[in-house]
Parts: sequence; structure tokens; C-alpha cells
Amino acid sequence: MTNDAAEVAQAREKLNPLVSSISQLLRQQEGVAKRLEEEIEALKKAAAQEIASQQKLIDALTDTVYDYMEQHRADIFGKSGGRTLSLASGTIMYRKDPPSVVTKGRAKMETVLARAEEEGLEACIRWKPTINKEYLLENGIPEKLTTLLRVSQTERFVIKPIDVKMEVLKTVIRRKKK
Repeated sequence: MTNDAAEVAQAREKLNPLVSSISQLLRQQEGVAKRLEEEIEALKKAAAQEIASQQKLIDALTDTVYDYMEQHRADIFGKSGGRTLSLASGTIMYRKDPPSVVTKGRAKMETVLARAEEEGLEACIRWKPTINKEYLLENGIPEKLTTLLRVSQTERFVIKPIDVKMEVLKTVIRRKKK
């Protein structure tokens, strides 16, 4: 540091304008950062509104395609049991999720376990006290537990356009009949 620079650094009246300039620049930076945050929030809000609007249209179109497919499912797939329709614009599929055992209404799993144990249905219970869903799915739900349990399975209706990587999914819950 030169002698002149040392004198400048030591002179209070000469440092004040420098510190004042730094302070002003910092306030300007804060203003720029605040404007940036406001612009980002405005962009996010506008994008969310546009996406919501598009999603409503996608949902309506999906419902229309789903309704058509449900009305003509037998005609489209026949007795082959097929579940995929390939179109020039994409693919429409029905995909089944594995069946699951769920409690009915407000029944709690503890209640189901207690009833199964009371009724001598140990095969429905795992060593760690949980319902043996595999057994129940394979053998059906015993009559004494039908007021507490039911078998549920979902089926997914999928529209997969060929020119985009995303797909539209609609989950349909179908209850298994006894």
C-alpha cells in the first residue's frame, strides 16, 4: 500500500463516501434480488395457472377417451382379453394392480387380527401379527371376517401419446365380487 493510499484509508472524511457508496450498491443489490424473487413468484403463479388450465382439459379428454373405451371395450378387445390398443397417436392400456386385502369401512387391523385369532383362523395371520394377505387372496376371506375385510383391486387406464414421454393415468377401483 502506498503512502497516499494509507493517508486515504486513515482519513475518516474520505472513507465516509466510500462506505456510503458500498451501502448504496448493497441496497441496489437487495432491490435487484427482491425484484428477481417477485418476478420468479409471478412466473411460478402464471405457470401454475396455465398448467391447472391444461390439466382440466387433459382430465376432460381423458374422461371422454375412458368413457368411449368402456362403452366399446368388448368390441375393441373381443374375447381375447387384450388390454392394449395401439393407435397412430399413442397407446391406450388397461393395467391391473395386484389385488390387495383392505379393511372395510372403519374396521381397524387390530380388530381383524383379534377376530381371526378368536375364530381359529391363524392361517390368516402372520407370525408378526398382520393379516396374511396372500392366504386370503388365494383362499378367499373366511365368512367370519367378511364384515371386516374385502378384496380390492385397482385398474389403471393409461393414455400414452407417441410423441411425448409422459402418459395420462386414471385409476379405477373395482371391487371383487364374492
